[in-house]
Amino acid sequence: MIPINLLKSDLNNIFQNGNTSILQDGSQVKGYLNKNTKLYFDNGLSDEVITFLCMADLSVGDFITIENVKYEIYRIDHENQALNRLFLRLHDDP
Repeated sequence: MIPINLLKSDLNNIFQNGNTSILQDGSQVKGYLNKNTKLYFDNGLSDEVITFLCMADLSVGDFITIENVKYEIYRIDHENQALNRLFLRLHDDP
């Protein structure tokens, strides 16, 4: 098995060419935005959703801005020990 610190270092290098998200506190997180990630359901149906693959530990309900668009995190899947897939929906400011 690959040591976690080596995996995180490699992922950091890969994410340098990805998208930058801006968190509510102004800090930045690198990752990859996918505006049409396929989701498959048990009943055979599928849908496309917006996801952001990153290494940051964020929470459901947090807001992030990517490419000047504000999103809300509504689900998080832990892909492995280092990667999180954030499921996003557009945030409408009232």
